Amino acid sequence: QQMSLPPLAVGAPLSATTLDVLGQPSPLVELDGADALAGRGLLGLVCPLPSHTVFVKMVGPADAVAAHKDDFIAFCRSLEL
Repeated sequence: QQMSLPPLAVGAPLSATTLDVLGQPSPLVELDGADALAGRGLLGLVCPLPSHTVFVKMVGPADAVAAHKDDFIAFCRSLEL
């Protein structure tokens, strides 16, 4: 809903792309906004750990988000406990 998109179906996979973050396979989510949020982009990462889940998100103009995707991925991979 944050990007004016319909909710995901229960059990729907978040992403086909995963990154190794904090030793865990973590889905990378890429969304483009719809309706009033057209032109906005979101990159998100969900890292499930045994005791908690780490969420990392970048939201902004779609072209800026796309331009910084590699930086976002490098940041996520650099996380340490």
